[in-house]
Parts: sequence; structure tokens; C-alpha cells
Amino acid sequence: MLKSYPHSRELDKLKETIEKAKTLSDLFKDDEAAKSVVDTAEAVGEFLALRARLKTSQLRKIFDKLKKIEADVKSGKVRDEEIAKETVLLKPVLVYVAARHPRTVGPLVDLLTPAVEKVKSKEDFDALIKLTETILAYHRYYGGKD
Repeated sequence: MLKSYPHSRELDKLKETIEKAKTLSDLFKDDEAAKSVVDTAEAVGEFLALRARLKTSQLRKIFDKLKKIEADVKSGKVRDEEIAKETVLLKPVLVYVAARHPRTVGPLVDLLTPAVEKVKSKEDFDALIKLTETILAYHRYYGGKD
């Protein structure tokens, strides 16, 4: 089981949802599932901004790595069947960032690590992007700053 953080029930709930999902793309398989994930991601974004005090630049570093992989897929540099391999290479980046900022980035890394491990297809990768974009948007909405 991943670490639990004080006052982060929604973070734990989203981690559990990710861990239980057969595939990451199942998180957005229908309207009800997508709404549930978005609602929970809102609470996670709020927690990261207000309680963990995660800086936007720390979140952006992780998101930019995802967008680079996405751009490489679109340009043909990375084939669809290589997405899982490219995505799993995010794990060392996540661990490094968490080691440098355990209190602020640790909760996000603990959430994203099982999500990264679930990426097996282009659809799963797209779900990881959606999940990260949603958390980033709500983090910013709730005052996440540099």
C-alpha cells in the first residue's frame, strides 16, 4: 500500500481507484466514471495547493515530461507499442522529484506512480494525460503558485 497523508482522504480514494482499475483508461470509460475521477481529482488538486503547498513548477516538471512523450508519439518518434516503455521511464523522474521535495511532491508521486505502472496502451497514456491535466487545473484553480 502506498503512503497515506494526513487530511488527504480524496488522495487515498483516487490512489485506490487507480490501483483497482483493470486499465487506466477504465477511469474514463463512461460519464459516471469520468465524473467521479474529475470530482476526486478536484479535491486532490485542492489538497496539493492548500495543504501540501505543491508549487506549480514542481507539478509542471512532471507534466512537461508527459507532454514530451505525447509529442514524440504524435511525431512518430515513439510508436504506439513503445508508449508503455517510455512512460515507465517516468518513474525514476518521479522518485527523484519526490526525494528532493518529499512533503510537497511526495503525495503527487505516490498517486501518479501506480497510474504510470498501469499504462499499457495509447488509451491508457491518454488517460494519464487527462488525469494529470485535471489535477494540474484544479491545483492552479485553488491557488497553486510558484
